[in-house]
This record gives sequence, C-alpha cells and structure tokens, in this order.
Amino acid sequence: SAEIFEPVREGYEQRLATFRAAHGFDRPGFGDRLRTGLVILANQERRIVRQHYDAGVIGRNAMRSMQRAAESLGDAALVDGRSGYALEANRHLAHSKMFHVAAPLQRYMHIDGLMSRLLARRFHMVFEWQLVLRDLHKFTVWRMEGLVGSDACDRLVELIEQREEDVHRALHYLELQYPNYADGLRRAFVSRAALRWEAARYDKFLTEAIISVDLHRSLKADLDRRVAATYRPPPLDARFDRAGLVDTLPLLRGLGEKERRQIIKATRVASAVPGDIVIARGARDVAACFVASGALEMTDGESSETLGTGTYFGETCLLRPTRRRTTDVVALGFCQLLVLHRDEFRKLCGTSPGLRQRIEDVTKAAC
Repeated sequence: SAEIFEPVREGYEQRLATFRAAHGFDRPGFGDRLRTGLVILANQERRIVRQHYDAGVIGRNAMRSMQRAAESLGDAALVDGRSGYALEANRHLAHSKMFHVAAPLQRYMHIDGLMSRLLARRFHMVFEWQLVLRDLHKFTVWRMEGLVGSDACDRLVELIEQREEDVHRALHYLELQYPNYADGLRRAFVSRAALRWEAARYDKFLTEAIISVDLHRSLKADLDRRVAATYRPPPLDARFDRAGLVDTLPLLRGLGEKERRQIIKATRVASAVPGDIVIARGARDVAACFVASGALEMTDGESSETLGTGTYFGETCLLRPTRRRTTDVVALGFCQLLVLHRDEFRKLCGTSPGLRQRIEDVTKAAC
C-alpha cells in the first residue's frame, strides 16, 4: 500500500541524495559527470570480465588482457574524458603492430604461422568482447542514470553502443574471412554453457546425497578435461591454397582436370592489408579477382557491398576491357586474392572453348 511504500521510497531517495552529494555526483558540470560515469563503466567492465572468467565463459589469458584494456580505458577517461575513452577503445580494437610484421612475412616469404596465431587471438578477443559489452550495455541502461543524470547517461549509452557496433563489425569481417573458425568458436561457447549446467547438476546430486564424494570427484575431473578442451582454438589456416579455392568457386567448380590445372597455372596470388585500395574508381580493370580469404568493401560513394571469401569482382573486364571502374574496392581486413589477368583469360579461352563459354555466361549474368 502507499502508506508502506512511500516511507521506504523517501528513505531510499534521501540516502541516494546523501551519497551523490558526498561523492560529487551532484556537480552541475556535464563533463565532470560524464568523466565520472566513464570511470565507473571501466571498473564495471573489469568486474564483468572477471565474472565471465569465474563462470568459465572466457579463458585466463583473455581475462587478463581484457582487464588490462578496461583499466586503460578508465585511465584514458580520467585524463581526456570522452575523447580519451573513445580513442583508447579504438586502439584496443585496431590490429596490433605485429600484424604489420606478419603481413609481409606471409606475402613475400610465405611464412604463415605468425599470421595464423595473431588471427586466432584476435578472433577470440573480439568474440569475447561482444559478450562483455552486452552485459556492460545492460548495466549502463539500468544503473547509470541515477548516478550521473539522464543527459550523461544517454551519452554513455551512445559510447557503449558505438563500441558494440565496432566490435560487431570487426567480428563480421573475421567471419567473412574464416566462417568455419567462427562456427567452431560458437560451438565451443555453447559447449561450455552445457558443461556449466552439467557441473551444477553434479553439485546438486552431491548435496542431495544421490552420488558419493568419490563419484562426484571423478565426474568433475572428467568434466574439467572436457572444459579445458573447449578452450583450445579450432585450427585456423591462414595459408593460401589456389587449388582449393578453384574447387570452391561456383564459377570454376566442376572443371575437367586439364582445365582446372590451366586455371591454377594462369592465376597469381595477391595480398592486401586493411585499408589497401585494391581497385580504384575510374581505373581500367585488367584482371578479375577471386577472394581466397578476407573481407573487402566495394563502394560507389553512396552505397556499399561487403565481399567475403569465395566471392569475386572485376570480372566484367574479361569481356569489356575498355570499361572503367565505377566503384572502389578496399580491404577491410588481411586478404588473399586469386588474380586472373585478362591476357591469361584470353589464352585460356583459346585452348578451351567450353571454359570460355562458361566464364562468359557467368560474367554476363553479373553485368
């Protein structure tokens, strides 16, 4: 009833007002309240990361790295406020300097191990950040308005939503590049959730004296081994396989062995790093490009299309060599391309009329 509820509500509001005044939350300045809110969010992010680790959602290495990142976000917010927080968040999401060491090793020396390890680590971090930011967004919406005011809270929500969008985009590009690896990570995440439920059931059975201590210990030991297996990343192969790509492309699938060997011999390997302009608007195409791995954006300035593994572009130049490009194609991640030059295409068509007809049919359909 109102007689019971009102005294409780008034007492709560008085205590909250006292707390806010004592800790500076009633300062009129928007910037100060926003800065305070950002520091609170950084601390909450560290707490959420630890909770996810304790629940078995993320591994120890990821937990330590993500807690360091959250701590640096708080430090940046203290020094430079919103801009410092946003810049620091972008820095952690950007490719590390080691990627720019791994890219030339892969491109020029065909050393793939470092790139594979870096991509696997980035995949895990981005995937797990998505989970943490989801919980941080809920905390911001539900709790921050009473601490920093509605105007500052709205800005905090915008910042977290921007981080979620950036992380989602980064994960999407990685999924385009390595869809099987992404599926493996999701399966591991679901498996850990099921194993946590199984562990809770064993604990309940022990509490209810349904199973003995020795059996419980044996079951938990087996469970721990299965949980540990879910933290081993699925294989991620960053190497380039021209023959494998030819077999997966609808444009080239089902060729005879002779034609297949000719295609493999006629193509060359090209790589691109994030930000590379693979084809510029206004330039004349000289080759068709098939995406072996990676993600690219094709844009005409008004609309854009994302290209992933198994897609291709520039194919119209094989039929209309004088046509100029009307779009830019920019690498969004580390990409490997299979390139078929127009001159090589002509040679192939001269020795294989059937291949020429197939490529012309598919290319005309895309025009």
